[in-house]
Amino acid sequence: MKEISLFLLCCDCGDCVPPEHKFFAKFKIRIKDQINNENHVEKTEKHWFTACSNEWGFSHFMPRKDLLDASKGLLMNDALIIEGEIIVMSNVK
Repeated sequence: MKEISLFLLCCDCGDCVPPEHKFFAKFKIRIKDQINNENHVEKTEKHWFTACSNEWGFSHFMPRKDLLDASKGLLMNDALIIEGEIIVMSNVK
């Protein structure tokens, strides 16, 4: 594995939501720099989430070697901090 992948899953878009219900969201996924708290790795995307398309993300979020580079401070004591920020831009029912 040479790349780290991260995806966002909409839990409310499963079987209990009608197929015509959808929402448009802008989201950020970030891996935090635990040493300096300033060199986070972050990506932003927009997506229409529906019952059929309830996940979206990045299959190539970052190179694995960058995650394992101790000087970057992303992986500390076998733990990393992943944050997500979601803004719903439009909601269609």
